Amino acid sequence: MKLNYTQDEMRAICAFLENNEDCERLPGNEFVADLYDESPCLTLNLSLEKDELHLLAAAELLFDEELDAYYMGDAVEDIAKVSEALLRAAKA
Repeated sequence: MKLNYTQDEMRAICAFLENNEDCERLPGNEFVADLYDESPCLTLNLSLEKDELHLLAAAELLFDEELDAYYMGDAVEDIAKVSEALLRAAKA
């Protein structure tokens, strides 16, 4: 699903995806972004195509105290919530 942002917002998001330690570039123009400051935490799989950002998948990140690690929880289908969370992370 295409996420709609202004050009300025896209520049901020692209910089975030390229430079944040919680983001990883995958082969091609795909990224995984973990948003630990959100409540609940989110993990996003994104694709950058030309000047468009597409959400491929989104899920909650849950923390297991015993393992001291995060794991993927339920899928997040609220696109507006995901879009706003990514923008907040990019502007932080």
